[in-house]
Amino acid sequence: MTPNLQYIHNAEGEQKAVIISMEEWITLWQDYQRLVCYEKQYEQLKQNLKEAFQEVKAIKAGKQESISLTEFLDAC
Repeated sequence: MTPNLQYIHNAEGEQKAVIISMEEWITLWQDYQRLVCYEKQYEQLKQNLKEAFQEVKAIKAGKQESISLTEFLDAC
């Protein structure tokens, strides 16, 4: 979809604002909301991976007890 844009100019002819249709605005807003959601998911994934690597480091250092895959899956 090619947006139908209208521009608002000041007395000097500089573009100062844009008018778009409500349909285009809703599409842009929905796309923005999806991006915000993906960003939150990405940040949560990064945090989870950071914690997982810290746990692995603690297990290797003997500061935390390891568990088997079966124990891990049973806990889920």
